[in-house]
Amino acid sequence: MGFSVPKTERIHWRTRREKDAASPAPIHLDGSIFHPKSQLRWLRLWFTPSLATTPHITKRLAKAQATFVAITRLSPPGLGLPPYLCHRLAVSLLFPVLSYGGDILHPTVHITRELAVFWYKVQRWCTNCFACTPTDILAIEACLPPLNLLLAYQRPLANLQVLCSPPEINPATARLAPSVPDGVTPSWYLRLGHTCRGEQGY
Repeated sequence: MGFSVPKTERIHWRTRREKDAASPAPIHLDGSIFHPKSQLRWLRLWFTPSLATTPHITKRLAKAQATFVAITRLSPPGLGLPPYLCHRLAVSLLFPVLSYGGDILHPTVHITRELAVFWYKVQRWCTNCFACTPTDILAIEACLPPLNLLLAYQRPLANLQVLCSPPEINPATARLAPSVPDGVTPSWYLRLGHTCRGEQGY
């Protein structure tokens, strides 16, 4: 197994107990100099030395907003696509862009509010409701659950994918403890899916 030296990046991982400043000294590898970075991108996830989730989620929100602007230009409210196609675009395009990494990275309270405000805009676009429409009604009219319920449904789904994947294909599954059952859908996951669909009448 090898790796490309020019693509190498360096970052200091810090814990909450480590109060001393990280060394800014660079490292030399095959004639190249690598300085420590404040943010590092790996598998489309953004990491910081303190493992804060805000930089990654903020970038995903900005991408989702840019995608939403492009879609609304093609189909402004009241014109263009019918509501069911708007709903399909929201589920298949906007939500995956917005929620990438949400199964392992949890947003802070402030970022959660920003995500919710953006999701309200998506719901209004799907239903062509007025700006003064109560947000509780938007979720029902657009057939789009609140974002916190969708994220709560996504996290155990990712865990279930690890549990049910073949160990020879998924390295994370191969590292599970022998006592963990494989290929079995937990009852708590079925109850969670029923709650996410039933709380808002979907």
